[in-house]
Amino acid sequence: MIHTLVSAYTPGEQLSLELTPDGKRGFLAEGATIVVLNMAVTPPVEIARHQMPDCQPLALRYFHQAAGEAYLFIAGGALGVWRLTLCSTWFNSPPVLCLADWGDLLVQAPLEYGYLERKRCVDVEILETSTGPVLFALFAASSNPSESSGGPTELRAYTWTSTTATQIAAFTFGSATSPVEVGTSLAVDPA
Repeated sequence: MIHTLVSAYTPGEQLSLELTPDGKRGFLAEGATIVVLNMAVTPPVEIARHQMPDCQPLALRYFHQAAGEAYLFIAGGALGVWRLTLCSTWFNSPPVLCLADWGDLLVQAPLEYGYLERKRCVDVEILETSTGPVLFALFAASSNPSESSGGPTELRAYTWTSTTATQIAAFTFGSATSPVEVGTSLAVDPA
């Protein structure tokens, strides 16, 4: 019997890092792997690892609902925005492994399927509003002429619940004629 390696999701280059507001937990993207870190000790200690097949975690944003779950939103490259539901026991003192650490039970999924396949999601931000959180995602167009069918850079806004995301707005930037005009990062003003 001959076996063929189809893909491998090993730790790789460190792509992005996100900290909780209290600075006690960190989330480090190493290739297609998210490493959960206990930052409350020196040096920081790894709590868990979670593989993110088909995702290139270019930016991470932590969000905790006031009376609910904690999430990590991920700008996932060519497959858009991903949401990873975080295990609550990782936030215990000391942190405790959860069932998801022994399998693939964490909820992870792209927020929107089948759109923007030719654009890369390069950044995400979350803004808390009086009607609930709004997620902003920046999809950067390629400045490569052979990939011009992807269209210009686009900023999209979503409302979301634990099961669905709904696009509420989109803004398309002018077509990029040089790499300088291609959007690559995003910031929000909480005010």
